[in-house]
Amino acid sequence: MARSFCLVMLFLILCIVPNQSFGQSTATTSDEQENSTRLDKVPDGIFLVNRWTIDRDDLFPLFEDEILIQHDPKDLELDSQEPVMHVTVELSKCVLFDKLKHLEPKEQADGRINLNMTLASKSVTDLEKLTRMHLGRQVAVVIDGKAVTMHKIRSIIKDGQVQIMRCTDEGCKVILQRLVPKK
Repeated sequence: MARSFCLVMLFLILCIVPNQSFGQSTATTSDEQENSTRLDKVPDGIFLVNRWTIDRDDLFPLFEDEILIQHDPKDLELDSQEPVMHVTVELSKCVLFDKLKHLEPKEQADGRINLNMTLASKSVTDLEKLTRMHLGRQVAVVIDGKAVTMHKIRSIIKDGQVQIMRCTDEGCKVILQRLVPKK
């Protein structure tokens, strides 16, 4: 009898205790969802994209190390007809723009501006590792908590040269103002 009671109690304990106490990955709770959507938590940088969709609710529940951000094509092209996308990125799989070696706007033949960036030495190594490990996946360039552009990793980036393409004048001004350190 005592043995059966112990087995029943063990079963109840295993069912009640959350999975994370046993080292298993779990989705976030509703309270954590609200905190995970705060844009001020996301530093500027290049982030690995997990999922993206037009309907924000399709991305819940968020998983451990995942945060929800927004990609509005009008941030770079004011006349864009593309819809706003909701994107989840991994906070641990990123290269931060904390130290840019070089930042230069360059006008293209179509009148749009490309922003050419050269990352500092540690970030160069981090970017090479990220692009090598996740070839074929999507990355987002995140500035001010928003994905300003998203691209598929088509090759390993070894030299730390990054380009934000298809900027309108206003879009590039906003990005430049944010990325250029204030003196």
